[in-house]
Amino acid sequence: MYAANMVLSVYSQSQVAEEHAEYPLHIYINDSTSASAVEALVHHSTDISIMSDLGDAHVEEGDDTNIVRIPYIGIAFVVDFNLETAGIESLELSVDLIRDIFNGVITVWNHPSLSAMNPDLVLVNASIIVVPPSEQEMEELDLVLEARYGSPLGYTGPFSDHEQDSIMAVTIKDYSISIMHLSQHASVHVASVLGPDGETAVYPSLDHVLSCGLDTYHPETDTFVFPESSVASCYPLSIVYYIETFRDEFVEGVDSCGEDAMPVLKAKLLWWLVGEKNLDNALETAKYASLAHFDEEVHEATYERLMLLTCNGKSILTLDVNYQLLPAWSLGFSIFLAVLTTAGGLAYLAYMFIYRKNKIIRYSQPVFMGILVLGCITLTFSLIPLSLDDHFIEYYDILHELHLDQDTPGLDRACQAVPWLYCIGFAMEFSALFAKVWRLKKIMTQKKLRKIKITTQQLIPVLVGMVGLAVVVLSLWQVLAPLHWERVPVTWDLDGTMTRSYGRCTSTAFPQFFGMFVGIQLSALVYGMVLCYQTRHVQSEFMEGKWISIILVNIATTLMFSVLLGFFVKDQPAAIFAVATVNVSMLGFGVMALMCLPKCWTHYLSITDPSVLDSRTNGASASGAAAVSRIGHNQQHRGGGGVSVSSKHGGKAANSSSLPTNAKIIVVSSPSPAVAPPI
Repeated sequence: MYAANMVLSVYSQSQVAEEHAEYPLHIYINDSTSASAVEALVHHSTDISIMSDLGDAHVEEGDDTNIVRIPYIGIAFVVDFNLETAGIESLELSVDLIRDIFNGVITVWNHPSLSAMNPDLVLVNASIIVVPPSEQEMEELDLVLEARYGSPLGYTGPFSDHEQDSIMAVTIKDYSISIMHLSQHASVHVASVLGPDGETAVYPSLDHVLSCGLDTYHPETDTFVFPESSVASCYPLSIVYYIETFRDEFVEGVDSCGEDAMPVLKAKLLWWLVGEKNLDNALETAKYASLAHFDEEVHEATYERLMLLTCNGKSILTLDVNYQLLPAWSLGFSIFLAVLTTAGGLAYLAYMFIYRKNKIIRYSQPVFMGILVLGCITLTFSLIPLSLDDHFIEYYDILHELHLDQDTPGLDRACQAVPWLYCIGFAMEFSALFAKVWRLKKIMTQKKLRKIKITTQQLIPVLVGMVGLAVVVLSLWQVLAPLHWERVPVTWDLDGTMTRSYGRCTSTAFPQFFGMFVGIQLSALVYGMVLCYQTRHVQSEFMEGKWISIILVNIATTLMFSVLLGFFVKDQPAAIFAVATVNVSMLGFGVMALMCLPKCWTHYLSITDPSVLDSRTNGASASGAAAVSRIGHNQQHRGGGGVSVSSKHGGKAANSSSLPTNAKIIVVSSPSPAVAPPI
């Protein structure tokens, strides 16, 4: 068959053939009934057979479980004619007219049967010169006609020795006609043939050949039966050719299945024949319709059959492409962490509600603790969209071209959700912590040392301002340069195959907005730590100020660590996810644990020893008085008058006789329930 000869001619120049030229591959080209091709394959005298799907000798996979059959190409038989002298370039024929012409029933071009379909032929008073076709082509065509129409063409000869002889004869002889493969017609014209509906004349184009497969593909056997097609655009004189070979090869030797082994060479050839898209272009140029890429279903079936090729039981065709996908457990772990943080946060909110009259809860500013808990939960949920990737997209396999610009709206939305969840959550938890420290700072910086009252309502603007700033910046990012998912190639091999790539969320202004958020967060953390340092000698109830200082230092350290390490592993998604996991765990669950668990522990101790509450609040008041007395001593030199503020318990917070004359004394004490507590 000329199709296979063409393929082998191209293959002989391919890289695979050059590398393994010392290993001959035996490929048997189909004859009319495929009997010889089948016999050669079954008796192991050939490695690959290319044969039609018609004929009694065709091998069924069920007859030999070691046979793999792959749809290869669709071929059209065409009627070539030369009527250039008459100025006619198009011709419409039915199968009956073709049969009558080649059997000598119709001998002139202006025959009434011909001119009825082609009015221009009325004036062509010339004899029809039938150029003998090759015997193989006529035998194949008879199989097609028998399968579709129930009877062969009936042509008995003479025949040409080679199909190329028929081509040349039609080219140079006026008023001539012949039958050949579509790939063989040169400067002559080809006739349209009435399609399956008996009314529409179908031109033998590749699209019309492929139309025959629209309703004749059988997925259970991965076969096409073109003669069964009833699609009006199907070119009726079309046939399917298959590649058949052995599924498993057994080779003896230590390195029997190495790169130089015959089964490996055969598998690479088959990959090249049905898997390479560039060969599709060569087939199309030669007027052969590639079936391996007919549609997605056929593609998947072809891919699966290529994967069946083994050497000593081991699969041969595998692509070493590293997509650097996230571990399979990433999403599950993210959901677990979010559920754990949510459960812990809801449990603490329930605890605050149940014990809302307890001194510990009253002094902890429940409103801001609730905001902190919700912020930690929101921030933790940002890890879920970050754990998604494009593992469900087949960017590059044996049968696909490389398309990195896949449309992934779901991943785009996931990318956009990450900064919203993370930044809003961070703003909520940090504003709650900042409000606590800022409240203590306001008390300390009063010039007139009087009893002051700072309510929760007065601190709400601090929270609204921080969260509002995050929303404004995020909205600008969303409008101006929204995040989207992309896959970035990293390395390629010598054949142009992508060997390593990674997926990421990015946007045209990602560095600018990411840098802005990091700068805002670090600036806020630095200012918060400065406030903690300035109030370090004033201890609040239940040592809350100490825990806030630890948390702010922990957040700043984690943030800087994440940014620096993330920069060095930015092209490694698994490492980026690990860094993000540490960051979210520390800033989400970690912050919530450091703020909530000490209060729960103190409450637990107070159940058996109520004096724990008094000792911790008294300790805070005494320490606060001693610390702020130093501030009062400094203010003495600026002419301040002495003021003594009594503690809740009725006594002096500090012995005034032990302090310098006119020293100011501040006692940050626990107020009564009617007075808003300090931190």
